[in-house]
Amino acid sequence: MFTDGTDHASRVSRDTLHAALSEVDVEVYAIAVGSEVNDEEIRAIGRNGTFTSKNSADISRGFNEIGARIEGFSKRYYLLSYCTPARAGHHNVEIEAVKGRMSGRLGYDFKADGFGPNCNPNQKPAFSTRNPRTRPLPKPKAK
Repeated sequence: MFTDGTDHASRVSRDTLHAALSEVDVEVYAIAVGSEVNDEEIRAIGRNGTFTSKNSADISRGFNEIGARIEGFSKRYYLLSYCTPARAGHHNVEIEAVKGRMSGRLGYDFKADGFGPNCNPNQKPAFSTRNPRTRPLPKPKAK
């Protein structure tokens, strides 16, 4: 979102805006440059990042800073390829990443029925890697 200050048109109420933002799963960044900028209001809209300045000459700097932040976030996804010797049955593969004192672990269950030879972990995947989306966690089943 880009603005040069206060919403003089008032076509949509603040409550309607925030309600609409709370209903969508998208990242929202805000750039506000101008003498009428309200930092608190802009931070409430740009929930994933903001740039604000009272100096209108900072427009370019704002787009560069937010653009760099978005580009940085785009580099947070990794694709791990694994070739299993399994050709049938249920299996679990687990990966652990360690950097200094930080670590993380992820397990994945898979069914290997129908797997064949000639796996190549360097081959591009058959699915789109352009717009990765996280799936919401499944809701707990009622007992």
